[in-house]
Amino acid sequence: MISIQDQLTLKKLLKTKTIELPFRHLIVQNVFSTKTYRDMIDNFPSDFTTAVKKFKGRMILKSHETKFWNSFRERFLDKEFVARLLERFDLKLKEDDVVDIDFVKDGLGYSIGPHTDTKGKKLTVLCYLPEDRS
Repeated sequence: MISIQDQLTLKKLLKTKTIELPFRHLIVQNVFSTKTYRDMIDNFPSDFTTAVKKFKGRMILKSHETKFWNSFRERFLDKEFVARLLERFDLKLKEDDVVDIDFVKDGLGYSIGPHTDTKGKKLTVLCYLPEDRS
């Protein structure tokens, strides 16, 4: 069951106008409730480790199994939440599809221009969390 605050996040995602070019995407400001955002910042880990070689300057969180981030994963991997978000883009999960969340941090100077992801991915969600909360 989707919590009230996560329903508000989903509602924002579902109601935001789709931008069609250069590929179908959304830009949603303040997508999380104030409490969720504050909790994300307050629980943001400092123990990132450098990821795979091909992503020099990009880091993936190894120890996301903290109570907060584990709960975050469970909330946003909820089957109903995922299904409704995929429907937003006219997508459906197949039985063998994998749904997962990676916590990634880009290092200073890392950049990548607009691009489509690998063909195997149906949907990618990026969340930017400014440290100053503004």
